[in-house]
Amino acid sequence: MNRTSTTLAVGAAGIALLAAACSSEPSYSQRAEQCITAVKALPKGAQAEPRPKACAGVKDEDYNVIFASKVMDDTGWPDAATDGTAP
Repeated sequence: MNRTSTTLAVGAAGIALLAAACSSEPSYSQRAEQCITAVKALPKGAQAEPRPKACAGVKDEDYNVIFASKVMDDTGWPDAATDGTAP
């Protein structure tokens, strides 16, 4: 590879990295965190659907786990099952 080709390759890689770093789109992990916050804010007894807008783009399997966690928190499970207060 000559010097010009190397410079172009490094420049293109740098531009790609910069574009990825400056993207206005949140990462999947950031979207999941936003979804967790939104689901925790739902009132007790809320239904899983429709999803909060903050959960758009979160995989179904991940959303189901997030929502199940909220239901368990709302009902006190598994704490109630282990401290003798379960019905």
